[in-house]
Amino acid sequence: MADFQRAHSTKVTKPDVPHRYLSWVGQKDPLHIARARKEAAAEYQKAELPTRVGHVWKHVNPAVFVPDVNELPPDNRFMESHERGDRNEVQFLVGSDLFVSLTDEAVTKGVQVGDLSDASARIGTVVSVKDGFFEAMNQWLWSSGIYLRVPAGVRLADPISLRINTDARYPFVRIFVHVEDGASATILEHISSSSQHGATVMIAEVDVGENAVLHHGVMYGQDAPDVLHYSHGASIRENGTMRLIAATSGNGRLKADFSGRLAGRRAHSDIRTFAMVDDRTRIDFHTRQHHIAPQSTSDMKSRSVLLDRAVSSNTGLIRIEESARDCEAYQIARNLMLSKRAEATAIPELEIENNDVVCSHGAATGTLDKEQLFYLMSRGLSKAEAIQLIVEGTLHELLSGFSPDVAQFIEEAHEPLWEKLSARQE
Repeated sequence: MADFQRAHSTKVTKPDVPHRYLSWVGQKDPLHIARARKEAAAEYQKAELPTRVGHVWKHVNPAVFVPDVNELPPDNRFMESHERGDRNEVQFLVGSDLFVSLTDEAVTKGVQVGDLSDASARIGTVVSVKDGFFEAMNQWLWSSGIYLRVPAGVRLADPISLRINTDARYPFVRIFVHVEDGASATILEHISSSSQHGATVMIAEVDVGENAVLHHGVMYGQDAPDVLHYSHGASIRENGTMRLIAATSGNGRLKADFSGRLAGRRAHSDIRTFAMVDDRTRIDFHTRQHHIAPQSTSDMKSRSVLLDRAVSSNTGLIRIEESARDCEAYQIARNLMLSKRAEATAIPELEIENNDVVCSHGAATGTLDKEQLFYLMSRGLSKAEAIQLIVEGTLHELLSGFSPDVAQFIEEAHEPLWEKLSARQE
């Protein structure tokens, strides 16, 4: 109890980065990355640690997510290993090793996975240093990053499994995914941790080209980092599509920001989040659908299932620029409370600069529907089985429209939870 209270009451100011860290970070960078770091450093010097006055941070303490920069290790460029296999698998041990195994199809078609420091990716073009304190801090100080590129016109039949194991000694992690024009890919991303004590600040930039399609599943497992701040930004060009579902069943504290910038005509962004958490877990999801181009469409659905004293907050923003005529945008957040002690907050927002659009938003928080529960139990199910069926149905609803690989990935990740949920309800 004391540790929990300290974690949520500690006051932290913006840390001064040790000179010994700055003496090596970025020293081997190519010019375009060095410039990005310089821009971020300037922004970081101006930025202040967020306060809990703004509603985006009202339900989580920003200070908890600040890494201890005094414990940063000396330079240790990770080792890369590349081979061919019968599946596309990438294992990234942050600060240590990158293992890449690609199928013959992926290798032949030119799929690229490697150290972000060696890539031509223009970091900071999707997730900007002006997006926030943590975004500027990461772009300045990141030391471990990977680049994943699917060349133009390549349509991968097999998904890419991306397993990321974070380490508190290397708290700044960065990913850049580039799905070029006309390409299509499925990425199954699983984030875990080798240390349950410490904070990780992670950024994923996703560039979806014209007529490209990306199905992206992100799972924070039960062994997820104790504290994780994750910013996922996507830029979607003309006729491009991104379908993203992020789910968590982990412990600790998680703040995840997801944004889709619809930069091209008829671009589509589909962002969905699912959380089933218990104990004293705190999660905070913030989504942003930014319509810039006309005839773009977006949809956001969020579902949370809360047990014990879990706390969930969800803030969703739809912004439609004056230039974005004939757009459609929707968002809905729903929370299912399985405990009287759990807390849930949902804040949908609209910023619309154009009247020629279709847009809606909503939020709901409640307990189990007694009539629905009675109906299921009248068919021979126990109370625990009925509750499990209701929760499973909530998850299956979110997975509608995703590739079978993403659906299977998310469903299998939640299988250990059904027994846990049943035991709580017996």
